[in-house]
Order: sequence, then structure tokens, then C-alpha cells
Amino acid sequence: YNNHAFIVSEATNHGMQVFDLTRLRNVTSPIIFSPDALYSGFGNCHNIAINEATGYAYCVGSNTFSGGPHVVNIQNPTVPVFSFGYSDQDYSHDAQIVIYNGPDTQYVGREIYFGANEDRVVVLDVTDKNNPQLISNFFYSNIGYTHQGWLTTNQKYWILGDEVDELNFGFNTRSVIVDLTDLDNPTLKVEYFGTTSAIDHNGYTLNNEFLLANYQAGMRIINSSNIDNGNLNEIAFFDSFPEDDIAEFDGAWSLYPYFPSGNIIISDINRGLFVVRKNALLASESFIADDYKLYPNPTSSYFKINSEIEVTIVVLYDVLGKVIKSYSKSENYDVSDLKSGLYFVKVNNDFTKKILIP
Repeated sequence: YNNHAFIVSEATNHGMQVFDLTRLRNVTSPIIFSPDALYSGFGNCHNIAINEATGYAYCVGSNTFSGGPHVVNIQNPTVPVFSFGYSDQDYSHDAQIVIYNGPDTQYVGREIYFGANEDRVVVLDVTDKNNPQLISNFFYSNIGYTHQGWLTTNQKYWILGDEVDELNFGFNTRSVIVDLTDLDNPTLKVEYFGTTSAIDHNGYTLNNEFLLANYQAGMRIINSSNIDNGNLNEIAFFDSFPEDDIAEFDGAWSLYPYFPSGNIIISDINRGLFVVRKNALLASESFIADDYKLYPNPTSSYFKINSEIEVTIVVLYDVLGKVIKSYSKSENYDVSDLKSGLYFVKVNNDFTKKILIP
């Protein structure tokens, strides 16, 4: 958040370290750094989820507030300030917090907390930091350990992973799709079962895809474009643990799919870091490149986009992933004021093209 890393740990009395990442820019040899700030409002803490839209860090699974969210104002990153704690729903293992813009109009514009709380999903309205309100709970069958979840792009569904249900009940990888059309009354939409018996850990959505760190089965990419009809199907995978696909704690731990380049990073318990890219042929996306034509390239003045699909969003990024420009639909997209270099143009959030400014 704002060029700073926020670090929590299960270690006793660790607190939350804050580190200014810009200090790394000129490093040429190994250096041991000290934190730029240390928040000591808790000791150990399992996880941290930051709502970048508001500048609040939701520290979960700490030794405070029964493990419920311990919330810190980090709008000034090096001066973290306690905001509030919430203990009524006990321990949160993981959470996602957003400014809600989903189908339930009663809560549009509110700051909503979705928590994976060991044996339930918890939905809170945390807009008023002095008075957080429980909206609802969601329970499901065959609960092992309610571990983590992520909203679909339209915020209509939360795709939930239960970490030990495969171990306890013996079925294939299960993702529980929670229908959030009515936040006051979440319901089960469907359960998706994967192609192996591996345990699921962390999953994230990107456009019409759900990308899952699936322990021994590696990363699985699941098409969710037909989720309204209860249909999901696997379209690609990268097996970072090829020895087996059984329900044991090896392999892919987490992943990050949001780089403008389209690269995906996978953290694997046994083998470390993988940087992968989705194969367009395997993922049935070879057609996307035909849908959008970007020209001239290279260019020093402007570029055009030729597409039979309506262009609604065009965003230009630098190689570090920083947004340089956002455009409304136009005949020409001006780049005449930019420095020479390589940039990325993302169109409609589903196609990214390199562009060179000489």
C-alpha cells in the first residue's frame, strides 16, 4: 500500500512491521534493513488484508479481539494508528474488504468486510469505524476449515475455499460458490469440484476466471463466465508439484495474477517462486488477440485500437505496473507526452498488449 510493505507474523511479540519499498531501488548488494515503523498493538498475527481504497489494514488472527479483525489506519504508512477491533464473530483466518459495488443496492458505496472465520463466512459493514455492524453469516455443509475466499469481478459471488474438507471427507478439490445477491441472506449457488483430490488454499478472480493455488495440484485456472448458471470448468493448469495430486500440504501455497503483463507468480512450498504465463491455446484465448488490433506500434504520438468488440476501458501501464494514463473511448490515444520506453496497454480488462515508444 503506497509503496510500503506491511508485515505480520505468527511469532510472539512481532507486531506489524512497515517497510518503505522505495529503499530497495538502488540496492546493489545484500543489505539487512530495519523497519521504517513498528506497530505493536498486537503481538502475533496470522494475516493482513488491506483495503487500498480507504487505507485501512485489517489484521486477522492476532492475539487480540479473539482473533477477529484488528484494524489499523495506515493512510500515513509510517504512522499506523489503531482504529477498532471486532471480536463478536471470533477468529478470522482471512478476509477481503472492498467498497461494495455489487447487486445489493442497500450497501453500494459501503465498506464491506468478507471474512473466512474457521466455520463460517462473516459479512460486516465496517464503514463506521466506531460502530461496525454484522450483516450476515453463511454456513455450508461438510465444513472442515473455512479458509479463504475472493469476490467475482461483479461482486455477486464469493468463491470460498475450505482448506481441510478434502482431507476430512475424501472428495475432490471443492470450491463453494456463495451467492451474495442479498448481503443480508447469502445462499449457496453451487459447489465446484476440481479434477484432483488436492487441497485448495488461496484463490483469486480475474475477469471471468478463478485462479486457485491448489497445493499438490499446483495452480488451476477455472472459467467462471457461466457461473450464473452454476457451471464452472477448468481450462488450464501449471503443476508445480508433479509428483502427486493428493490431499497433502505440499506444492502451490498462493499466487498473484494481477500484473499488467499477464504474468502470474506462484509461491510453492517445496520449490519456491514460479513466474508463469497462461498459454493462449490451452486457455482458449487465442481469439482475444484477433478481437483487438493496436497500431501503429512503435509510436511516438498516438495509437489506435481496431476492434469489433466495443472498447470501454483503456489503461496504460509502465513496466513496473504503475498506471500512467487512463483513457475514455477515443479515435486516437495520445502518448506524445510520454518518455521513450516499453509500456503496456490493457483494453477492457481482458487484453494486454506491449507498446514501444521510441
